Amino acid sequence: MKKEVVMDNVSRRMVAAAAAFLTTLAGVQGVERTAVLGGDWASPKTWDGGIPGDGDTIVVRDGVTVTVSDARILGASGTNGTLAANLQKSGALVIASGGLLRVRGDVVYTAGLDATTTAVVVRGGGTWRWDASKAAAPTGTCYKFYASGDLASRGFVLAGTAGAHAVLDSDPLGGGGYFMRGDKQNGGQFQSAYGEITRLGDARTPGWDLGWFRRPGGVIWDVQDSVFTRCGTIRIAMARYPGGVFRHNRNVHERTAGKFVFSALLGGSASNGMREVMGNVFDVAAVESTMAEGYTITGNYFGGGLDVLWQSAPWARCEGNFFRIFNRWRHVTGRLADSFVCLDGDLDNPHVIHGTSRYPVELEGLVLSHAGVSNYDSGEWLFSQPGCRRCIFLPNLYGYSSGEMTAILGPANTTQLTFEHNTWFGGFTDHRSFAAIQYSEHGNTSTGVVKSFRSNILWNPQLPGREAKFFKMNDIHSMGGDQRGAPPTRDVGAPGDIDYNTGWKYTPDSAVDFPNKGHFANWGKGYIGNWSRMPGEHDVDADPRFLDYQRDLPLYATKALGVTPTRGEWSATPDRPYAVGDTVLHATVIEWGLPILYRYIGAGDNPEPGLGTRPTGDVGKWRTSWEWASLHVLREGVRTQQRLGGDDIILHLIKWVRAGYAPTNPALKGAAHDGTDIGAVPVAAAETKRVPD
Repeated sequence: MKKEVVMDNVSRRMVAAAAAFLTTLAGVQGVERTAVLGGDWASPKTWDGGIPGDGDTIVVRDGVTVTVSDARILGASGTNGTLAANLQKSGALVIASGGLLRVRGDVVYTAGLDATTTAVVVRGGGTWRWDASKAAAPTGTCYKFYASGDLASRGFVLAGTAGAHAVLDSDPLGGGGYFMRGDKQNGGQFQSAYGEITRLGDARTPGWDLGWFRRPGGVIWDVQDSVFTRCGTIRIAMARYPGGVFRHNRNVHERTAGKFVFSALLGGSASNGMREVMGNVFDVAAVESTMAEGYTITGNYFGGGLDVLWQSAPWARCEGNFFRIFNRWRHVTGRLADSFVCLDGDLDNPHVIHGTSRYPVELEGLVLSHAGVSNYDSGEWLFSQPGCRRCIFLPNLYGYSSGEMTAILGPANTTQLTFEHNTWFGGFTDHRSFAAIQYSEHGNTSTGVVKSFRSNILWNPQLPGREAKFFKMNDIHSMGGDQRGAPPTRDVGAPGDIDYNTGWKYTPDSAVDFPNKGHFANWGKGYIGNWSRMPGEHDVDADPRFLDYQRDLPLYATKALGVTPTRGEWSATPDRPYAVGDTVLHATVIEWGLPILYRYIGAGDNPEPGLGTRPTGDVGKWRTSWEWASLHVLREGVRTQQRLGGDDIILHLIKWVRAGYAPTNPALKGAAHDGTDIGAVPVAAAETKRVPD
C-alpha cells in the first residue's frame, strides 16, 4: 500500500509563502533580455526570449533601436552600480511621445572611436525617469549613464518641441540620476531642445560629469529652450580642443543644488567651433573659474556672476547681460559692454571687477549698482583695470558713493589707464581720501600710468543729512605718509590728458589738509598729486542737473514698468501670511525714501524689508525673506524673451537708468575733449522734464 503524506495547514502556508518569496525575488532580480530587431518595446519580435518586464535588464545589440511608446520599467532596483541596460556600441533607445521609461539601474554603452551614434533620444511628450524609489535605500541610491571605457562620444538627446517638451528627471523618492565620466578623459555629449530636466545629480554629485580631450570636433553640449530644476553642477573637465560645439541658449536654471551651474566651459578657440551662452537665466553663479575664450555671451541673467580665469585669449563678445554678484567678481577677459552689474548686498572694499595683464580689457557702457550700503573702505569698483568708457557708477542705497572707480596699487602696476566719458557718484563721510581715482596705494605709482582721465562727470548732490565730499584724483600714499625721503611721483599722467571733467561738490582746495603738502606741486581743482602743471585746465565744475538720478534696479519694477503690488503695503501683521511670490510696497530711508516693490521669498518669518539698511550695513537680514521684485521681473523677462520698445528687458533696464543720467545743463554740451558732451550720456534737451534734487 502506497504511503500517503498529509500536510497540515501550517505546512501548506509555509510552502505557499516560500513560493511567493521566490516569485517576488525572481521578479526583482529579473532576467536579461536581448533586443535583436529594431521596433517597439511592446513587440515580441523585438526581443529574444520575450518582452522585458518589471525587474528585467536588457542588452540592445549594435544597430538595433528600441522604441518605448507606453509605460515601461527597466532594471531591478539594485544598489548603486547595478546594471539595467547595455547599449553596446550602436544600440539605441527612443522614448516616443506618450512613452515613459522608468530606469532602475545603470545604463552603459561601449566606448571607442567608432562608437559615435546617438545612444538615447527622448522625443517631445516622452519621459526618461531615473527611479531608485524601490531600492533598499532609495535616497542614497543613484543610477547613472556612462561609457565602458575611454574615447566615449555617444550622445543623450532630448528632442522636444515648443508644444511638447521632452522630460528627463529622477523619481522624488530616490536619489538623482546622473551622467558619469569617472576617471576617463572623454565622457559623451548631451543635447536638449525644449527639455524639462529635474533632479539630475545633487549638491555633492554633478548631474553631468563630461569631458573631451584630443577629440575631433562635434557637438559636445548643445542645450536650448530647456529648464533645469534642482540639478547638480554640470562638470566639464579637460575640455581643451579647438573644434566642436558648446551652446547653452535660452535656458532657465531654478533651485540649483550646486554652488555653480557649470564647473567649467568648453575651452578652445571659437574660430573653428561654436561657443555661445545666450539668453539664459542662471539662479546661482553660472560658472566656477573657467576659460571663456572665443565665447559669445549676451542677454543673460547671471544670478551669481560669471567667474573667469586669466587665459590666452578673451571672449569674442560679452554684451547686454545682467550680473548679480555678492562678492568680488574675479576677472573680465576682453570687452565687457552695455551690461548691468549689481553688487547685491553690503560688502566693504569690494574690488568688484578685476582685469588681467595678458591683454587689454575694455569696459564700455556699463551700469554699476551697489544695492547695499556698507563701504567702510573706499571700495574700488575696478581693481587695476586698464580703464572704462561711458560707464555709470550709481550711488549706493543710502546715497553715498558705491566706491572709487579704480585704485592703482603702486610701482608694480604699469598698465596705462583710460577713463573717459563716465558718470560717477562721489563722496563718503569721514573719509578724506575718497576719490574717483586713487593711486600709489602700495608705493609710488609710475609716471604716465594714467593715459587719459577726461570728460567725466564726478558729482555729489549733497543730500540733506548725507553731505559728503570727494577728490577727483588722489595720491593716497603720499598724502598719508612722510614722503621726505621719497617724494611723490611727478605726473602720474600728463596734465593735458587729465582735463575736461566736471567735479560737482568736490572737496575744495581750502578744505584739504595733509602732512606732505610741501612735496606736492601744482595740486588743486580736486587733483591731489605732484604735477608739472595743474590738471583740469578745461574742467567745467557745474551741476549736471540730471534728468532723473533716482533710478536704480530696486525702483525699476515700479518707476519704469508700473508694476503694482499683489498685497499692497507691507505689514508686520498681514491679514494672512505672506506666500512665496507675494509682492509688497515699502519705503524706508534707502533709495531716497521712495517706495520699493519687494517680493517674498522666505518661509515663515516676516522681517521688515529694507529694515536695518544704514550706512554701517544691513543688520536686519531682511534678504533672507525678501528680494527686490525687479529681480524677478528681469528673470521672467529673460525667460519669456520679453521685448520692450524693441529691446530685451535687460537692455531696457540699462537704457532706462542711462536716460535718467542725461544732464540738462547746457554748459556740458560740446565741452568734452573730443567735442561731444561731458559724461556717460549726452545732454538732454533743455525743455525735457527734469526730476528735481
